[in-house]
Amino acid sequence: ECWVGLHWGFLWPALFGFCLFVGNCLLSAALGFRLTGSRLGMVVAAVLATQVRIHNAGQPDYWLAWFPVHQELLMNGLMLGALLCFDVWFERAERKYLGWSWVLFVAGCLAKEHVFIFPAFAAAIALFRRGNAKVTVREGLLQAGGMLLLVFAFFAYRAAIIEHLLKSA
Repeated sequence: ECWVGLHWGFLWPALFGFCLFVGNCLLSAALGFRLTGSRLGMVVAAVLATQVRIHNAGQPDYWLAWFPVHQELLMNGLMLGALLCFDVWFERAERKYLGWSWVLFVAGCLAKEHVFIFPAFAAAIALFRRGNAKVTVREGLLQAGGMLLLVFAFFAYRAAIIEHLLKSA
């Protein structure tokens, strides 16, 4: 992104950041609608997604063009997409959505380590979205547990390659 900015101008990284931001807002709205079943919930989720700017107040005014933000937005988008797919899988029992949830979860873990909280979100869906679900709570919790095991594997790998990781903890 620095190379693109220095050679072609910083409009392109800013457009990329804007697209990631809008994608996060849309994914938040879709998840808000799925979880609440109301348009108000959808609107509230979309509006709250824009609050990432307030929580990252130390960033410069051109934060959408600032490439460290793109990693955060990508991570959020992958996690929201994985959660949305997990919820659809839990409701419909269609394996392709579970597969996409895993793919997006793993990609999110590779993008940034904050996705490690995802198994807790998946477990919450399995525990609290029982209404008309075609997947059992046990099956949902097993998938969340598998994701948690993968988080531990990622942490063990990081601890093995980053010398100071366990010393600072």
